[in-house]
Amino acid sequence: MAFKFGGGVALAGFMAAQIAAGMEPQMSSGATLVAVPLHPKRRRQRGFDQAQRLTEALGVLTGMPVSRCLRRSGVASRQLGAGRSERTTAGRILLKTVGRVPEVVVLVDDVHTTGATFEACAQTLRAAGAQRVVCLAYARTLSGGGVTEPTPWLVRHRDGETTADKRLTSA
Repeated sequence: MAFKFGGGVALAGFMAAQIAAGMEPQMSSGATLVAVPLHPKRRRQRGFDQAQRLTEALGVLTGMPVSRCLRRSGVASRQLGAGRSERTTAGRILLKTVGRVPEVVVLVDDVHTTGATFEACAQTLRAAGAQRVVCLAYARTLSGGGVTEPTPWLVRHRDGETTADKRLTSA
C-alpha cells in the first residue's frame, strides 16, 4: 500500500527484483511487458502510475521490451472498497489500445484482487491482436481483504477465467 498510495516509488525496483528472481524463463521468451494502465485521473492524483513503474523496472532487470499499448478510457471507477460484484460488472473498466499490440504479452500489475482488471485488459489486448496474454501481479488480496505477504504471483488468464494459481519463488 505504501507503493500505491504512499508515494513509495523507490519500491518498484525491489518489487521488480522479486518478480524477476522467480520468473519462469518461458514466460519472458518473446514476450513484451505491458502495465495494467492507471486511469489518467488517478495518475494525476498520485503523481505516478505504480504498475507502469513496476513494469519499467521489470523491463530493465529482465531485458524484456516494454509497450505502452494499453490505455484506460471512460470514467475513472474506484476499485478500492468496491466489492467483488461491483468490480466484475461488465463495462466498468474501459480500455483501448494505442499503436501496435505485441503478439505475446506479460501484463503486469501490483495487486491482483478479483481478476476483473486483468480480464478486461486481456480481452482488450486479444481483440487487438495479442495471441497470448499472461498476467503477473506482485501480490494478491485474500478473501478477507488482507494482502498476501509480498511474494509475486503468476496470475493466469485463460478463456475468460483469471486465477492466481502460482506463487513465483526465488531460486
